[in-house]
Amino acid sequence: MVSASRESTIECRTAVPKGRSPSPSTAELESALARAADQLVSQQRDDGSYECWIDVGPVAIASQLIVEHVTKHSSRTQAEAVEALRQAQRDDGSFGAWLHAEEGAATVTALAAAALDCAGVSPDDPALTAAREFVRRHGGMEAVGQAFIERGEASAIFLVACGAMDSSVLPALPLSIALTPLLERLVDGRVHAGNLLALFTTLAVSASRRAKQQRTGWFKAALKGAMREFERQRAIDYIEGWQNPDGSFNQALFPTQLMALGLSALGVEATAEPLAGALRWLDERKAVRRGALHMQAIPNDVWSTAQAGIALATVPEHTAGQAALERATAHLRREQLQELQPRANQRKRGAKRTGGWAFQRGNPTMPDCDDTGLVLACLGASTASEASREAFKSIDDGVAWLRDMQNPDGGWAAYVWNLPSKEPGPMFVGTTAMPDLRDPKAALSMFVDPPPELGDPSTEGVTARVLWGLGACGVRRDDAAVCRAIEFLQAQQCESGAFWDRWMTCYLPGTATVLLGLAAVGEDLEAGWVTRALDWMESCQNEDGGFGESTDAFTDPNAAGCGPSMPAITGFVVSALIRCGRRDGLSVQRALRYLVDTQQPDGGWDNAGWVNPYVPPDTFYEYELSSLCVPCMALADALSAYG
Repeated sequence: MVSASRESTIECRTAVPKGRSPSPSTAELESALARAADQLVSQQRDDGSYECWIDVGPVAIASQLIVEHVTKHSSRTQAEAVEALRQAQRDDGSFGAWLHAEEGAATVTALAAAALDCAGVSPDDPALTAAREFVRRHGGMEAVGQAFIERGEASAIFLVACGAMDSSVLPALPLSIALTPLLERLVDGRVHAGNLLALFTTLAVSASRRAKQQRTGWFKAALKGAMREFERQRAIDYIEGWQNPDGSFNQALFPTQLMALGLSALGVEATAEPLAGALRWLDERKAVRRGALHMQAIPNDVWSTAQAGIALATVPEHTAGQAALERATAHLRREQLQELQPRANQRKRGAKRTGGWAFQRGNPTMPDCDDTGLVLACLGASTASEASREAFKSIDDGVAWLRDMQNPDGGWAAYVWNLPSKEPGPMFVGTTAMPDLRDPKAALSMFVDPPPELGDPSTEGVTARVLWGLGACGVRRDDAAVCRAIEFLQAQQCESGAFWDRWMTCYLPGTATVLLGLAAVGEDLEAGWVTRALDWMESCQNEDGGFGESTDAFTDPNAAGCGPSMPAITGFVVSALIRCGRRDGLSVQRALRYLVDTQQPDGGWDNAGWVNPYVPPDTFYEYELSSLCVPCMALADALSAYG
């Protein structure tokens, strides 16, 4: 837990550890970098890509068991899934919202209990009884249902689908809302299309669990039956329109599980497309380790390869690393999307709708600015050794796609052009103003005037990584798009000097990537707003020289920059400080000492609790590759600065 007093936390962090030099020698830095680069090269896959296992913990396994039960999907891993839940259960009977969460969550525990029941575990089984007792002590299923009503907690949809929760918690709106004239135009420019997908699924699950159809005359029954079939097919067609060719939705576990429930509730058989494709994709995400099931929550080869490539590009003297870099950039070019971006995500007339990148291969429905910025940062840094026509065309197409994705407020969102902007500073602080979805008028208001937490507004972190990519590709401070982006960032800066990040945890990596982006495009690094950010970062240094931040920062701004030291965050801060002209400061020297001293014999670093938001502010996932790539980049930046 972080200290309640920000001042006392900073004071205790500024002391230099006794008994050792705060500055590593050049030989120490060179040795550490060589071992890190060797480890990075060793992790590359045969096709040139990198992939990191992303585990979201017991919620993935519980949701999968419920999906397989509801869809009657034959699974060969049910016993291993049950074993995984047994291993994840805590002493108090609870299950955490992510892999190493400090406390159990009633919603996830209720989900796990329902999953064990679906798998045929005896009602007297100790794991099941302990889970149900934990839920009872924390408000029971009423509290779990309230979490859906107040925060849109999706566990309730799974619980209703399998009969573990009364359907009254879900909206009772008729599925005919799917046929509302111009519904899609109504929500255009207001919410991401994923909200409509979730609405259709929720309504379908709700309707499938409600009371039996009342008896009517044969004519009325036939008319109602025809209308229901029309409504059903309309909803199926809309959902299927967002399905990837491989059967997934967003190439991510949770959306695919949720859509599988929706399709099943709409009457699609498990053996029929599109549900069969979704179930096949889910099966392909499974791995059994030590008798327990694990599931890859989010394939990530594009993001991971870009991160690895950026790190490799900083060590040009490493021969094997440069060969690995060429293979990595070739993979990234192959995965650049040539399919037209969905119109719902880019509505600007005449906009370029090809040339972006998604988080992973096989996801043409979800190109995003964050990945595209990071890929361009990699390609731009590597063109000196790979100056081919193909490389430059890939860069030009990516830059052009990003230019058209810039929002009128000057920033970039992740997926959708020009949704409503957020207020300056962080989101998710306090309670999101969720309407009661059981009230038709309130439900409609969510789509007409949604809270920014449910949308996809421009954010500081995405804008920063876009600038990093544009700068690496030669776009400078005098460019009009860069000028507007910098104005957006200035308006979003917190009073402390920090910047918030939606897609990383949270202020320290957000501030560091803003500074990396500003340095890349040639911003005046002595400007007052820049030095405020630099000063704030340095003020967060821990006594051991490292930097870290806990998930508490997502809901408590007083916890910004507070947390045990983490190699990934430390690496971000070191590179930002060096590239912004503070290479000779004691903060950098002490942080480098931390990185050198915590490096493992194989050349990597422990993840040390580094997590990224999955569904903030409550659910996070571990992503270990950053704890190798970012320290590697920082060490290389240091040697370049001192060389």
